[in-house]
Amino acid sequence: MSTGSIAAVLGNIACFVLKYGTIWLALYFGRYLVTLWVSLQIYLFLWDHRRPLQELSSIPARPSHRWTFRRSTTMGLTEVSLSPQLTPKLHEEYEKLYGKTIKFQGMAYVSFDQRLMTVDPVSINYIALNPFAGADNQGIFTTEGEMHRKLRRVIAPAFSYQSVKNLTPLFFHKSFEYHRRFRAQVSRLSSSLESHLLACEWTCTIGLDEQRSTLSEWPVRACRIFTIPYRASTDSSLCSLGFGYEFHSIQEETNTFYDAYRCMFNALRQVENKLHNLGLFFPQWVANCLPDARTKEVKRCRKIIEVETRALFAKRREGIAAEKAAGATVGKDFVMLNLLLRSNEADSVYLTESEIIAQIDSIMFAGHDTTSMAIQWALWELTRYPPVQARLRAELAPLVPILKDFVPAGPSETGHKYADLTGELGDLAARLDALPYLEKFVREVLRFHPSVHSTFRVAMKDDIIPVSEPVRNQNGEISKAWVGDHKTGLSSGGIRIRKGEFIHIPIEGMHLLKSVWGEDAHDFNPDRWDSLPAKVKASPGLYSCPASRWALVEIKVMLAVMIASFEFTGASPMSAHNFLVGRPYERNKFEKGKIDSLGYERSC
Repeated sequence: MSTGSIAAVLGNIACFVLKYGTIWLALYFGRYLVTLWVSLQIYLFLWDHRRPLQELSSIPARPSHRWTFRRSTTMGLTEVSLSPQLTPKLHEEYEKLYGKTIKFQGMAYVSFDQRLMTVDPVSINYIALNPFAGADNQGIFTTEGEMHRKLRRVIAPAFSYQSVKNLTPLFFHKSFEYHRRFRAQVSRLSSSLESHLLACEWTCTIGLDEQRSTLSEWPVRACRIFTIPYRASTDSSLCSLGFGYEFHSIQEETNTFYDAYRCMFNALRQVENKLHNLGLFFPQWVANCLPDARTKEVKRCRKIIEVETRALFAKRREGIAAEKAAGATVGKDFVMLNLLLRSNEADSVYLTESEIIAQIDSIMFAGHDTTSMAIQWALWELTRYPPVQARLRAELAPLVPILKDFVPAGPSETGHKYADLTGELGDLAARLDALPYLEKFVREVLRFHPSVHSTFRVAMKDDIIPVSEPVRNQNGEISKAWVGDHKTGLSSGGIRIRKGEFIHIPIEGMHLLKSVWGEDAHDFNPDRWDSLPAKVKASPGLYSCPASRWALVEIKVMLAVMIASFEFTGASPMSAHNFLVGRPYERNKFEKGKIDSLGYERSC
């Protein structure tokens, strides 16, 4: 037989194997797929017949028109919670049509993932004051019960009134440090009418003023556009609070520790990652095995952070041991890492290294974007409302000479070196904190642009959540989930919820409800904080942000320093994109990653 004949025979055999082998494999695995599909349909059928026994199924909901395994019957997560273009208007509409408490579909819009959402202040206050499960994490924001109380006791000194007072000079130093760097950059670019200050992190963009004799003299000369890395400033403050040393992020110096955190947060902000999004439907250990780029980058950064943190642990432990051996008296300590390490000296409050790392991560994660985003939104609101900006500048007028030209004395290496609130800087901090309109302006910015658009809780047990009014179903009848006053002590009763069911709280929608804030809820009005509606004055609860006062002071200091030297005008229309926090983008240009620009009119 010739070589050609042998090759032909082998080719035919190969074709036969490939053809029928593929068919055999398809039939072999196909039976499992068919079995899985049939099982799923049976499961959904049985679940639907079980749902009448569940009270949640009788909660009102708006029909949706999305398809997954079949047509979903209620609206989905994106519609009610995640879309900043929809939520401000939709929650107002839903409250009128369906009441304050509704249900919606969770992830994937599958019919068995029914969730509860409420904008009822009575319900939200109850949820805030009682333990509900959050994410699976060891951080202070997600732990429960005794562990949560223990962590709050340990880190409370880091966010106490005295700590915030001692850290206020740090906020001033960082603001002045950033201010000087920005002015220096502008001076080098002063020959160009339109320039861009390139920065590794972005925020809103403004320009710089030149020296002027009075606040009222603002003649127009040119419009300059610059990108300002406020996140670098807030990160620098965070690391001083958390670790007690400098990242030098404002100077853009290379720092392995800071770079790891920055790269990890940048990776977490990547939303267009289908493989990672697929992992949301699987247990965490399965999602961690998916070979997507974001997961790999987060793992790489986590390894660096753990190595650096453990090295820092060892160094701090040696220092604490040396202090103890020398019999040195330990004064007030406001660095979180030191507080957590010292807590292990008490037998009743012992934290493992992984628990300590989780607390530092929680604070870094919570504060990385939230404060800088609030500053960006505040600057944008100043451009939208010139009278508000003028009123703020007038209130700051007595402090302008100091805010513009103050030169911090001494090095800026650790948080300890800022713990001296005396002299001129101490007087400045006290006077700034006493400015009423600045306080109201910042609070109104946070109402209009909350750092976190929504949150959720998971019921840890069967419970009854109080409501302000009886809950009715789509037909106007009292819902099966509603329980009378004999169970709650309230004339309006409550809602029965089962263990494991989700409860979403749409913070973004709640902040713009007319039923809560009044008819002018959609108006930006700082003066509303002079007399708040009774419904707003609810307890922040067990899971309120422990650093809220800390962040508020930092925002006020940065805004005061910037308003004293810059005038903000001519902002482009902006939209928010909700992922982790609400981020501002130039309207209709999110896909291109376009950064919004705030114009600034230079004075001669």
